[in-house]
Amino acid sequence: TNRYLPNSSAPTSPSIHLEKKAVSYESQNWQIIIGDSHQELGRGMALSLYSEPVFGIDNTLEGVVTKYRPENFEVTFWGGRVNALTSPVAINPVDMRMKDRNVLMASGSMGYKFNSDSRLGAHYLMTLNQRKSDLDLDKRFQTAGLTFSQDNIFDSVDFYAESNLMIPDLAAKGEWVRSPLAKASFASLSWSEAPWKVKLELKDYSHFDFDFRKPPSLEEDVPLANVPNNYSDITAGKLYGEYLIPGSTSKIYSFLMYGTDRLDNADLYHAVTGSKIPLTEKSEMELKTGYRAVIDHSRIYHGSLKGKLKTLPGQMVELELRKQFSRLQLNTNPSLEDRNAVSLTYSFSESWNVTGGYEYIPSH
Repeated sequence: TNRYLPNSSAPTSPSIHLEKKAVSYESQNWQIIIGDSHQELGRGMALSLYSEPVFGIDNTLEGVVTKYRPENFEVTFWGGRVNALTSPVAINPVDMRMKDRNVLMASGSMGYKFNSDSRLGAHYLMTLNQRKSDLDLDKRFQTAGLTFSQDNIFDSVDFYAESNLMIPDLAAKGEWVRSPLAKASFASLSWSEAPWKVKLELKDYSHFDFDFRKPPSLEEDVPLANVPNNYSDITAGKLYGEYLIPGSTSKIYSFLMYGTDRLDNADLYHAVTGSKIPLTEKSEMELKTGYRAVIDHSRIYHGSLKGKLKTLPGQMVELELRKQFSRLQLNTNPSLEDRNAVSLTYSFSESWNVTGGYEYIPSH
């Protein structure tokens, strides 16, 4: 990436940065990577080094990865440091977690397939936080987890479960001081048989405060406002249902999420319903509306209307309208927020698209 700062007072700052680099070797049973690679353990609860270009996030492991995978078995070892973008090229570059520190990581994991439908896995992760100012280690995290997946428990029924334990330590006067044990568990049970699809998901996160993770939030339909998802102290369940209208590609879906947000010490509800309707062979429309409430803290009403139209082969234009009305900080300083947005996207292929948008927030 390159960076142009016309008013910079630091002329020694380079204008071009080599952000990512890697060399790899792969055979039938082996894979070796030296350089940058994205890594994830389980469903992202223990670790998720991922890329999200819109927000200027592209965290990779800069180090060595070795994976050995004979039939029905896989073992992986890797180690290195977290490499964040130096000059994010993004609409909203917000990832500043690596500004004043280095993060060193090492992991070992293994998985075994009992058959084509059943897999058991285990992983271990050691993370060390190093301050750039004095190179001292001030935080240490040790995480161990188990995963299990079973497809076709019964006809069209799939199951997944994962549980993690994390031991956080803080440095004090040259010694490690143990913090409370952290836990994170997730499970999903899904049934899919045309024209129906039903999924039940459960999560329980307790004191699981770790920067480089992206666990299931159960809230895929994120409202317009930057409503922070609680990934560290929450217990919740979600029931999702979908019906595909026979003889067409139209479908109706909805979900209800209920839980206890222990950071706010309040119950949380989020309900969403929507439908996708084809208008012609080349166009479709999606309508979605929802309500999210943290009792005595916030209430959010949100809705969206999206239209898609296929143009040239492999290309598509998409128009989306979104609205959100919120009542926030009900327990302290109540406020209103009315957000409206429109965006127009043209996709040239699976890899390339361009988007223009406008957001309007009226004053009250």
